[in-house]
Amino acid sequence: MEQELLGVDILLNNGDFQANQAGDLSWTAGLDNLEQALVHRIRTVIGALIWHPEYGTIIQNLISKPNTDVLRSIISIELLRTLSEEPRIERINNLEVKELYTDTIVISLEIIPISSDKPENLLLRIKL
Repeated sequence: MEQELLGVDILLNNGDFQANQAGDLSWTAGLDNLEQALVHRIRTVIGALIWHPEYGTIIQNLISKPNTDVLRSIISIELLRTLSEEPRIERINNLEVKELYTDTIVISLEIIPISSDKPENLLLRIKL
């Protein structure tokens, strides 16, 4: 059921395809697939996809700014905006920018996936 709701996709590692032992493409499903989709959404610069100009974030434009509480708050607001557009998320309970480097962001969040009442804690380390 979770796999049907949260989807199946090709497994990527930093944008690269992953092969299984048989040499075929590896797949990701369920919550792992949702997590991969969230990372892709966050890493994509808003407007980069011609057919989906609203998909993505402005975070890449902010990441080189001085690491302040204000910047982390702006990034948190932008993350809430973009993640609330993900149709597989029912609710976001907590979201915190844990660490912010010149090319990497670490995000802690608690989500409730669609058709679930069980919160899922995710720790996303995203290289931008």
